[in-house]
Amino acid sequence: QNGRNTKEKADMKNKINLLILVIYPIVASFLSFYLDANAFVSILLFLVVPSIFLTFISNFNNSLNVLIFSLVGPVPFVIFFDYIAHINNQWLIKNSILDFRFLGIVTIEVILWTYFLSYFMVMFYEYFLDQKDKIILWGNRMTKFTLLFVSLFVLFLFFYYSAPSLLIFPYAYFWLGSIFFLTPIIIQLIRRPCFAYKYFYMLIFFFYYTIFYEITALKLGWWSFPSNNFIGFVSLFGVTFPFEEFFFWLILLSTACISYYEFFDDNDK
Repeated sequence: QNGRNTKEKADMKNKINLLILVIYPIVASFLSFYLDANAFVSILLFLVVPSIFLTFISNFNNSLNVLIFSLVGPVPFVIFFDYIAHINNQWLIKNSILDFRFLGIVTIEVILWTYFLSYFMVMFYEYFLDQKDKIILWGNRMTKFTLLFVSLFVLFLFFYYSAPSLLIFPYAYFWLGSIFFLTPIIIQLIRRPCFAYKYFYMLIFFFYYTIFYEITALKLGWWSFPSNNFIGFVSLFGVTFPFEEFFFWLILLSTACISYYEFFDDNDK
């Protein structure tokens, strides 16, 4: 009986915590408009606050591991991804809190956005969908994960200095998204079909969450899509943005992140 009561209390606690996270993007969006927030403040509102919340309700379980994962892969990845996207006019962040931009283009906001979004997604996954005790902090696969993205970054720098014209190509967002987001999801689902239900819940929640972020961002001008070099456009709630943004960020990004995490840094189960 005591065990059953404990489980019921834990389930109720999880439902309350999930409800808080479901309500929160509405609050973050309202505060963004009320404060006329910039892109940097948006990261604090939409990503840092829920990341801190998940860290505390999980009692810091796996938080150090997720902090490391979010740093060694996503950060070098977003520098070359964002640079290529910018020079191909796929998207643009006009204003930054710092005059300095990496390689003259990549803002500190993009780097912080990627870091905290990755952390938020994985902590959400660990707390609600994959609760377990972490066995090791760093394994051989994490070494391979780090080497993979460092190598990709070095390859990018090679083209950046020796043949920058090769970094300009049509439909850059589509091709980059297909390679780095869609492909790992397909591979992981082929390897582990049992992940499908977890991916479904991740997709539903983060589509809901990021649609608030996207609409707020476009209405307040945090980022824009300056070209027509996309395979199509989507109009929702008074804003229009590329199909690639809808498909790769709003729908696939969370499951792509978990695909990398499960294969390289989790138990792959």
